[in-house]
Amino acid sequence: MSSGGDGGDGVAADEVVLEITDSSSLSTTSTPPPPPIPISALDGPLPSPTVAVRADRSRLIESSSYFRALLGGSFRSAPSASEPRELRIRPISRGSELDSSGGCSESGSGYVQISCNLEATVQVLRYLFEPPAITHENFLPLLEGALFLAVENLLVDCERWFRNMGCQSSSMLVPLDFIIEVWYFAQTHGVTFVQDACPGYLAQNFVGTGHFQ
Repeated sequence: MSSGGDGGDGVAADEVVLEITDSSSLSTTSTPPPPPIPISALDGPLPSPTVAVRADRSRLIESSSYFRALLGGSFRSAPSASEPRELRIRPISRGSELDSSGGCSESGSGYVQISCNLEATVQVLRYLFEPPAITHENFLPLLEGALFLAVENLLVDCERWFRNMGCQSSSMLVPLDFIIEVWYFAQTHGVTFVQDACPGYLAQNFVGTGHFQ
């Protein structure tokens, strides 16, 4: 990816910097923006609840309906009343402009700020650019991010992994608390493939084995 700049932020022509703040850590205190880091630097503990990540604009637009709307200029900033607080995504761009419909146009901006579930968003960005293997440890953040950033290919991969996991022998069991947490999330957010698979998986692998005693 080219590192050439288009101004003070040093952003390449087809590159965007996403400043992502975890929605559970929002503060009214003004702080300097963090230095942008590459996607590869997301593979590890994050230093703060706000990170700035360099990403290829075209890849984001191609892969995510959310980013397609945000970076294509048709995003409407007001979230629905039913949207979960911890996953609320609010675009706030340096130099953004309101379009004629009242949406927030980011199509020409090289630096975009959003507040959302940081862990889920980081997992989605890693999936888009440096795909990790799906495991029970990252499945739920990936699923959350796929749903709320509208990444269709990731949703398909999550469903495939979960259904395959449900067909494994008892020697390949995932932790019971993982199944319960994912099932609760699925019931809350209407993830039917998880809702359909969980009862049978629990009955086959946990009921009568001592896990519920």
